Amino acid sequence: MQRTAILAAGLALACVPALAPAQALYKCRAADGSLSYQDHECAADAEALVPPPIAPPPRDRYVPKLPGPTPVPVAQDDPVERPRPPLPRYYYCEKPEGGSYVSETPNLYPRQVPLWTLDRYSPTFGKGLGAMGALYTEVVDRCRVLGRGETCAELRKKLDRTEHDANLAFRDTRDALDGQVADLRDTLAAHCY
Repeated sequence: MQRTAILAAGLALACVPALAPAQALYKCRAADGSLSYQDHECAADAEALVPPPIAPPPRDRYVPKLPGPTPVPVAQDDPVERPRPPLPRYYYCEKPEGGSYVSETPNLYPRQVPLWTLDRYSPTFGKGLGAMGALYTEVVDRCRVLGRGETCAELRKKLDRTEHDANLAFRDTRDALDGQVADLRDTLAAHCY
């Protein structure tokens, strides 16, 4: 009997539509011990039991999107600032045997030159014999740092040479030379007025 009442109560709950409005449900135990579920209060001679919890109706799956932060418009016409290239350091070097050159790194290592290339009035003339024998002597180039104006003049010469090479270059090397031309122009614009 109790099983039948429980099954009947279970079937009754299963038949309740899911979207029906929630109503009170009462679980009652009669004097003979049978359980019953009903929508009205238990009789005076029956014991009222705690009803099973009723699941809330299913929630709507729609979740409205909240407005996010508004993106800041970026002006497309603003040029991207490139970092300012530093002014390179160049050295003007004189060879004891004659001649001069400009370099980014001074050659301060001793080297052997033939004695006949030196002028007899040179400070290194007759200073001793080199490792190669009596016809050679050891010399070191004298170098000094170029000033700003001299460095700008050297940069302009280098720009002319690089532009000339870029105009005659094949496609595989032209991009690298064009990049060097752009870097030299930026350096000249930043430091040489």
